Amino acid sequence: MLRYPSSHSSKLGSQHNGQQMAGLSKRGDTYYVTWRDEHGNVRRRSTGCKDKSAANRAKKEIEQELLIGRRDPFAVWRRVPLSVHATDYRDYQKSIGTSDKQAEQVHSRIIRTLNEASIRFAAELSVAKVTTAIDRLRKVPQSPNRKPETYPTLSLRTKNFYCKAVKQLTSWMVKERRLEHDPIQHLPMRNVETDIRHDRRALTNEEFTKLTDAAEKSLKSVEGMTGPERAFLYTMARMTGLRRSELASLTARSFTFDEDPCVVVEAACSKHRERDTIPLHPQLLPLVRPRVSSLVDNAPLFPFLKERKTALMIQADLEDAEIPYEDSQGRFADFHALRHSFITGLWKSNASSDVVMALARHRSLQMTMRYTHVDRKDQVNAIRSMGSPLDQ
Repeated sequence: MLRYPSSHSSKLGSQHNGQQMAGLSKRGDTYYVTWRDEHGNVRRRSTGCKDKSAANRAKKEIEQELLIGRRDPFAVWRRVPLSVHATDYRDYQKSIGTSDKQAEQVHSRIIRTLNEASIRFAAELSVAKVTTAIDRLRKVPQSPNRKPETYPTLSLRTKNFYCKAVKQLTSWMVKERRLEHDPIQHLPMRNVETDIRHDRRALTNEEFTKLTDAAEKSLKSVEGMTGPERAFLYTMARMTGLRRSELASLTARSFTFDEDPCVVVEAACSKHRERDTIPLHPQLLPLVRPRVSSLVDNAPLFPFLKERKTALMIQADLEDAEIPYEDSQGRFADFHALRHSFITGLWKSNASSDVVMALARHRSLQMTMRYTHVDRKDQVNAIRSMGSPLDQ
């Protein structure tokens, strides 16, 4: 039942079907509807009317809206555009520590999907609409002279990212009591194995040695980094498995050279937003120590790395080392392939799966396996080293 302030009791109408009506008051020439909310606070809303009979009609509409809102707590949120919910979700993500880049990317994907599907309110959400809209999305044009419709459609992996972004929003809305249930809870994910646009491979130890030797001997600067600087960067990536953004965050404080030498990536710089500690390989220590000791204050180990295009660096050095950037199977040896090489090296060292997953800093073994590349030679060696029942 709606409650109303006593100061307006003389202006309240009689009860209607056991339900008390809201009060009608006047300020200047305009009539207002007045009531008390569930917390006892006085609330007023203008009818926008100067004529009392018109104000009474508006009062009935407002009162019915309030009564519906009390019976249905989700009613008020249904009238809020999804774009507003998406902005609130973005702000929430930032408040709990999600990086600005990640929060903005998810927000952008949500808005783009809603616009493509012509969905404005939650009541319009459906699995079919969202799936169809995401399936139509194309890469964002990089050239102002090229028409958007000429760009290729998104890869299946990227489409899954869009699906997850929209599902994140609706799941959050349910938790926040903005939605009664999730209308796209069963939004299907694509099978990414049928559409790999940029498959990576792991560099062999021989190839990696050729790469770093070529960089060490290089007299040219690529993306503002000398040959020896690039060689050290590749070595750090290959021997620690750190991503480019994580390498860019390293300072002298990131390293510990005590009994168990290690490098630490703070939670704010880690992809999964947790503080990571990675042991340093003994052969890496002689390369790291002098560079870390020469750093002044909190200077980065790799200045401006986030702004540098590592793909251009490694392509130039791969060419000098006569190593193909793309092999005969269509797999690429880009900068992130060094992380694949690190994880593959761990797997080949006969480390247990849980240790490999921990050092890869993955949340699932399935993800780790995507970074593990085992060739025919490895398979043959595994078979030969396997115990045979025929020996009995």
